[in-house]
Amino acid sequence: QDRQLQRTGIGLMLESGKVPVEALGQYNFIAYQLANQDNDYGAARTYLQGAIDNNFTTDTITPSSLQIAMAESYFSDEEFQQGFNYLKEAIAGRKAQGQAVEEQWYKRGVTVAYNNELVPQVYELSTLWLSEYSTATNWRDAINIARNLNTFEGPEILDLFRLSRRVDALQDASDYDYYVEAADARRLPREVKDVIEEGIADGVVSTGNLFITEALETANSRIASDRADLPALESDAMAAGAALRTVTAAGSAFLSYGEYGKAETFYQRALEMPGVDTNEALTRLGIAQVGLGKYAAARETFGKVTGNRMPIAMLWIAYANEKDSAAAPAAPATM
Repeated sequence: QDRQLQRTGIGLMLESGKVPVEALGQYNFIAYQLANQDNDYGAARTYLQGAIDNNFTTDTITPSSLQIAMAESYFSDEEFQQGFNYLKEAIAGRKAQGQAVEEQWYKRGVTVAYNNELVPQVYELSTLWLSEYSTATNWRDAINIARNLNTFEGPEILDLFRLSRRVDALQDASDYDYYVEAADARRLPREVKDVIEEGIADGVVSTGNLFITEALETANSRIASDRADLPALESDAMAAGAALRTVTAAGSAFLSYGEYGKAETFYQRALEMPGVDTNEALTRLGIAQVGLGKYAAARETFGKVTGNRMPIAMLWIAYANEKDSAAAPAAPATM
């Protein structure tokens, strides 16, 4: 029952070169277990790699489980970046071979990154996870991770909840409260009206919510005049001497009405003007490009976003990837 002596013995056996080839995988795996029990993670990984290289499997141990064990070894050793690199390489390798990647791989990586507040790794893994397992629940979890790890202001919350709305992740009444507050019925009445009515139709938003009721009344009272003002706003924003505030207001207005082509034009123009909030303008330009189906352009745009908006942009990239994949024509059938 002397584990250290067991380690020494099996280590010597492996070093001797006399272990039968068909048993190398099993011996390396036993050595990995012993080293792992001693928290000797470096040695454990060496033996585990030996088990992988020699194709060790049992009825309960698969190549996939050995790879996730390797990532776990890095995580246990607090070598997080190495663990994430290994995990991402293993995922890429399985995809290249046409093999399925278990959802647990993604969830484990995201959990470790989230618990240790590792950025941008948590968002990189979330993007990979959502690309394979896009469900409303997973989207909600990924969006909540971004919310919990950051302090977002109203404009940032607005663009994050715009994504939540797209992926059916608005599931709580409080989500609608945050969305409506960030959008502001006085500024974006049509968007506020649509969001509230969707929430009511889904049975999530109660008409007894005074805040929501008042916001809907405000939105309804302003939509006609707001829409009537759009042509003048567009003309002012297109003028040669237009101020930045006017151009961004036009971009915001047309984005909220779903007129993505005009929103794209104004945000592109705003990005060329001094004093622009570059990350906000880039985020909303990317949203407009997604709305236009320009997914490659949107990815490029979101990829330029830095600072506090970076996690929001990365989640939008995941959404653009999903839409792009869905829009791609199916491969022709072969005879």
